Amino acid sequence: MIPKEPTLSYNLACAHAVFKDKKKLLKYIKKSLASGKTTDQFMDNPDFLKVLNKQ
Repeated sequence: MIPKEPTLSYNLACAHAVFKDKKKLLKYIKKSLASGKTTDQFMDNPDFLKVLNKQ
């Protein structure tokens, strides 16, 4: 279980973005947003955009 820590969830999402694991990336984005991160923080990160914009 991941504690409600937005920075940890955000960093895990970053790691999964780099490895292009979209399923886990989305899981940790949701946890991070629920813990207090904003969508702007994700949209400013090119690693997320590369993965999330792919169809």
